[in-house]
Amino acid sequence: FIPNGIYKYSVLTGLSRSNLKITGAGSAVTTLYYTGSSEAFKLDGNGAFITELDVQGISIKGNTNCTTLFYARDVARSIFKDINVYEANNSSGIGFNLLGCQLNYFESCLCSQNRQSMSFPPYIGCYMAVSGMLLNSTNNTFQSCYMEGGVTAGDMKIGYWLQTADQNTFIGGASEALRTYGLIISTASKVNTFIGTAFESTSATADIADAGTNNSFINCYSSKV
Repeated sequence: FIPNGIYKYSVLTGLSRSNLKITGAGSAVTTLYYTGSSEAFKLDGNGAFITELDVQGISIKGNTNCTTLFYARDVARSIFKDINVYEANNSSGIGFNLLGCQLNYFESCLCSQNRQSMSFPPYIGCYMAVSGMLLNSTNNTFQSCYMEGGVTAGDMKIGYWLQTADQNTFIGGASEALRTYGLIISTASKVNTFIGTAFESTSATADIADAGTNNSFINCYSSKV
C-alpha cells in the first residue's frame, strides 16, 4: 500500500512480475513522480506473459524527457483502476503504451488535461500495438477511461491510437479536445467496439479516423468524423 504523498524517483524496478499488487490511497492523493528519461512505470513481460497484476489508486507524473508514463508489454488477465498519468515528452510521449496486452480490465484510467493542467502533455493518450511476441493487443475492456486534450497548439494531439488491436471494448469515457485525432484505428486493427464513448474535438482533423475492419460504434457522440 502506498499512502498519501508524492514519491519522487528516477528508477523503479521489480514491477515486471506476475501477481504484482500495488494499491495507492487514490490517484488524487498518491503520486509517483518520475524524474528520468524513459518509461515512468514499466510492466514488461518481454516475450512471456506476466499475469494477475492489480494496480490501483495512483497518479504517475513524468517530465518533458519522459517517453512513456504507463508502459505494459505482454501483460494479461490483470486489473488497472483509478490510474492517472500526466506530463511527458510533448512531441512523442505516450500516456498508456500497451503492447501485446490481452484480457485486461482498465477502469477510470486517465490521461486528461481536464483532470489537471499539464506543462508537458504527451503526444498520445493511449497507444495499442503488437509486442515482441507478435501478439496484438486483444480482448481488453476499458470502462470510463478518459483521454482529453486542451485548446492550445501544444496540447495533446491524439487520444487513442489502435495500431494493431483486436476485439477490445470501450464502455463510456471520452477521447476529446484533441488537436489532431480523437481516435485512430489503423488497417491492422479489427472488431473493436465503442459503446457510449464521447468524441468531440472541434480543433482536430477528425474525431475518428477508422481504417480498420469491422469496428463498431454504439451510441457514441462525435462532432467531426
